[in-house]
This record gives sequence, structure tokens and C-alpha cells, in this order.
Amino acid sequence: MAMLRMGEYYLYDYDSLNESEKAFAYFKKAAEYEWYSEGLGICYEMGIGVEDNETEAFKYYTLAADNGNTMSMYRTGLCYYNGVGVKQNYAEAYRWFTDAAGNENIAATYYLGKMMMYGEGCTPDPEAAVQWLLKAAEKNSDKAQFELGNAYLTGKGVEENDEIAMEWFEKAAENGNEKALKITGRRRK
Repeated sequence: MAMLRMGEYYLYDYDSLNESEKAFAYFKKAAEYEWYSEGLGICYEMGIGVEDNETEAFKYYTLAADNGNTMSMYRTGLCYYNGVGVKQNYAEAYRWFTDAAGNENIAATYYLGKMMMYGEGCTPDPEAAVQWLLKAAEKNSDKAQFELGNAYLTGKGVEENDEIAMEWFEKAAENGNEKALKITGRRRK
């Protein structure tokens, strides 16, 4: 745990002048404890202290995810969803997002709802999708709030209701969602 914290210090602390090579070295040491290998995955994905390598990033995210790291479950799902370091595979993304959402990861909860809404990697289930999106939206996920607005606007998974749709678009706009800002006519401050 101390190695992980030192890696975070050198990566994020203003006093350390963003010493990415030191951050990478500490994350590498922390990765000896597989649950903590997410930091090394981030370094490889972003090219922090090492040349960027999406395949290595995926490897370390998956290693941490397999050892119960919820954020790495989400990151592994995202890799599968976007084809980063691995061939795009919606079914695998869905599986990893399901695991992460079951552990209260809000970003994964949003993706799970989105995938269920549109049948990406699973059988479409708009009613269940709305429940997952609602869970993420209540935790201020602007993307989930926007998707709920769309659901109410189109009647997909819920009864069509323009008023409720606009309420969700307003909440998404308040949280900085660009699409919702356009729909509601708001300007970013």
C-alpha cells in the first residue's frame, strides 16, 4: 500500500513536479501485490514514466480486476468496450461492467445501463437499463442523467414524458454534460 501511495504522490502531488519516472517505479513495485497493479496499468495507458502501451495497460488492469479491484474491473470493461489493448468485445465489457457495478462503481453502472438499453453485448432490456441508469444518475453521473432524459423523451423503458425528460436533461447540464447543455440551451460557465 505504501508503494501505491508513493506512486500517487509522485504522479499527482504538486510539490513533486510530476515526476512520472518515479511514479512508474513505485507503481511497478506496488504491482507485486496484484490488487494494486491498476496504477501500473494507468502508467502504460497514459505513457507516464514509460512509453505508452495499451496491451500492457490492459494486462495490468485485468490482473488487478481478477484480484477484486473494483476500479480495475471498470477499466477492464472500458478496454473491452473501446478496444483498448484488446479486441473490442461488448460481451466481455458487459461482464466486467456488471462485476464493477455490483461493487458500486458508478461509471460502470452507467455503462451497464447504456449497454442494456441498446443491447450492446447483451439482450436489450430497456426497463432494467433504466434502473441501472437511475442508480448512476442519482450519484450525479451526467451521462446517466442524459440517457434517462433520452429514455423519457422516447418512451424507451419508461412511459414517455417530455417534462421528466427535460428535468433529467437539466440535471445533466448542471453537471456539465455537453449534449444536455445544447438541448437545454445553457452555456458552460
